[in-house]
Amino acid sequence: MNFKGIIPALITPFDERHEVNYTSLRRLVNRLIDQGVGGFYVCGSTGECFLMDDDERKQIVEVVTEEVHGRVGVVVHVGSINVRKAVEYARHAQSCGADGVSSVPPFYFKFKLPEIANYYGAISDAVDVPLIIYNIPSLSGVALTADDIPVIRNKANVMGIKYTSYDLYELEKIKRKIPDLKLYYGHDEMFCSALPIGLTGAIGSTYNVMTKKFISIQNAFEKGNTEEAFRLQAEANTVLDAMLKGDVKAGVKYMLSKAGIPCGDMRPPFLPLSEAKKSALDAVLPLAD
Repeated sequence: MNFKGIIPALITPFDERHEVNYTSLRRLVNRLIDQGVGGFYVCGSTGECFLMDDDERKQIVEVVTEEVHGRVGVVVHVGSINVRKAVEYARHAQSCGADGVSSVPPFYFKFKLPEIANYYGAISDAVDVPLIIYNIPSLSGVALTADDIPVIRNKANVMGIKYTSYDLYELEKIKRKIPDLKLYYGHDEMFCSALPIGLTGAIGSTYNVMTKKFISIQNAFEKGNTEEAFRLQAEANTVLDAMLKGDVKAGVKYMLSKAGIPCGDMRPPFLPLSEAKKSALDAVLPLAD
């Protein structure tokens, strides 16, 4: 599967009634492909997947895969605490032409590792496309380690991991102990620091709006110009600092709306951005390019 480089975790644009804005979604997909993204990660945390119903999650996948039309890779997040739902989403994603599926581990009930492995195994057995584990312990409450992943791989066709954790030591251990596993880093603000470990790519929220910035960071690093790479990372992090005064996803939506792609607010119970938070984002808009 050709899925590497800078990969936006797609936001879900909404209209003023908090319904999915499919026109904006199509426009965003094409804008990002034109800017050089390496693929799309669909219906993940950034896409507010757990605030959407089954039909919405499926229609988003249908629209994105249709609009992409094979130009870049598409991986669909199918996570659900209900394994039957996860399998249903995975089968639907494959039927739409998705190149892979991904999932957070089952959460809330503090499942044990063999139960988590069985969850991933059920998803993998249901489809013929590879699986990317989504490790985001700050939200799922589950931190998957270099020792855990082989246990899961005994049950599932795991191609890679979306690693959204600040623990770069553990990421290095994963790389060292499981060298064939593809690594996709998930904390945009640490992208430059994670690159030396040997990433296949990075999957992040701010790549919806700072695509060219992060491609430039990667290019500078690959050319050996680490000073330039970290300078650009600092610019990106100045934008992130302003986003974090509210919610990063809300900030991304606001900045895209300012760029001419209406994305609305996040879906309730999230609150809209205040005028003060919008002003903070306006101040850093030039650095997002």
